[in-house]
Amino acid sequence: MAENTSLLIVGILIVVLLTAGLTYYITKGTVTQPPPGTNQTGETPTITVRGEATKTFTPDLLTLGISLESFGNDTASSQAQSSKDTAAFKSALLATGLNSSEIQTSSYYTYPVYNNSCYDCYPYKAMPIGEVYTAKSGGAPAGYATDAVATPMMPPCNYESNCTIIGYSTVHSILVKTSRTSEGGKFVEAAVNATNATKIDYVYFSIKDETRVKVESDLEADAAASAKAKAENIASGIGASLGKIVSINPDYYYPYPIYAYQKGDTSGGGGVVATPPTEIFPTDTTMSASIVVVYELKQ
Repeated sequence: MAENTSLLIVGILIVVLLTAGLTYYITKGTVTQPPPGTNQTGETPTITVRGEATKTFTPDLLTLGISLESFGNDTASSQAQSSKDTAAFKSALLATGLNSSEIQTSSYYTYPVYNNSCYDCYPYKAMPIGEVYTAKSGGAPAGYATDAVATPMMPPCNYESNCTIIGYSTVHSILVKTSRTSEGGKFVEAAVNATNATKIDYVYFSIKDETRVKVESDLEADAAASAKAKAENIASGIGASLGKIVSINPDYYYPYPIYAYQKGDTSGGGGVVATPPTEIFPTDTTMSASIVVVYELKQ
């Protein structure tokens, strides 16, 4: 009886082994094809393209940065003079046809003005280019301060001796923003002639927010169409077609304001220009957008 049981167990083991071996052989000999539209690793192939678009337009916003600097013997008189200068300035600009809403205050402050003795270290004495005077290298020439480290030396400054307040200055900084971009020269001339306190800091051209939104919308559509056309051409060339979109990444280039004048500009002779030229006209500018799109490919 025990012998028959042993034979039965051996028979079962043989059948199991034969079945396992046959299954392994069949599985090993079968080649599994990836699903349609995938590569040999089972991943769906993709294509990445960049679409670009540009648009040239004329700025529709003119901005003038103007400062009114008024002097007085004390704070009250300085601010009172600033009030008079501001009234004359605003009246002159309104006479050109500007609206009150186009004239805005950007900052307003009053500060003490000291006598020149507070700045007795100016002007600096000139030093040879590239030369550094230090205590370690033998010291600075007469009239120069010294230091233990290799830093350029300047004459000693005493900001506190004999410092006396001789008055107060009130600075009223104003922005003029208007869509009348071709009349900048007229506004500058009116502002300068209104009061001696007027200082033109800068004049530049840009675009309004509503214009920027519209330009962005147009550029987005053009850049997206460009990306799709590129992707379709590439896919067609390799015998494939576009599948679903995997990702989209838009980008924009915003032009810097176009300055017609900035304080500190110099004339051809090297002197500082007090005011910008009377003739001020906007210059065309370009805004661009790009979009990176990743598509799946159907093969």
